[in-house]
Amino acid sequence: MKSRKRIAAAITSLALTAVGMVATAGPAAAGYENNYGKAGTPDPALVGARDCVESYRAKVCFQEYGDKLWVKDIRRDGYTPYMSWKVGDRWGECYNNYGYGKWAVCDKNFTENMAIKFAASSYNFTTKKQGAVSDTKSLRT
Repeated sequence: MKSRKRIAAAITSLALTAVGMVATAGPAAAGYENNYGKAGTPDPALVGARDCVESYRAKVCFQEYGDKLWVKDIRRDGYTPYMSWKVGDRWGECYNNYGYGKWAVCDKNFTENMAIKFAASSYNFTTKKQGAVSDTKSLRT
């Protein structure tokens, strides 16, 4: 019986170590990142600038200083707006689940002077329908 407990403890220890290694991976780790933004309000100078793009249901902006991804819900229709983005070997989405007229921000840490490509879109989690996707915008981090 003691050997079974030791084996279980060893497996648990290995699993926690593996989770810890994944959880402590730095911001420059490669791969997919799925985030829900925090409520916030961007600088008004940013949202009318060249750093934004819109789809039918979402407006998204990239704030170079601080590497912030801003997402605004611009339609009262049940769709969740998001920004799709790619920087080097990292890519992902930043979702806004705060509702119509609200901004959400995902705070990232990108390598400086890299190309970032991003687009605005939306998804309805109830109907499982994808919304229209904006043109892709390219800037530098």
